[in-house]
Amino acid sequence: MSLLLRLLKDLNYHQLSSQVSYQSNGDTTLKVSIKGKSPALSAQREVNFNYTHQENLLQLLKSLRITHDVETQLDRLLGGKDES
Repeated sequence: MSLLLRLLKDLNYHQLSSQVSYQSNGDTTLKVSIKGKSPALSAQREVNFNYTHQENLLQLLKSLRITHDVETQLDRLLGGKDES
């Protein structure tokens, strides 16, 4: 991972593309592609970085709501303030 971060730090990219697909059941796929050259690696070698992330956004939102509700209840029980 440190090598990847070093390569992307000063990346001079010439192509950047992204794509998102969403299904009605919440399944979502995000694809990102970056092409360029990194001085950290070599001025002559091309860097191709491709990343794909799959997540069910409906489940993610449900989890975030549940987490928020638990935090709110804990704040109330412990005498904290609800910042919502």
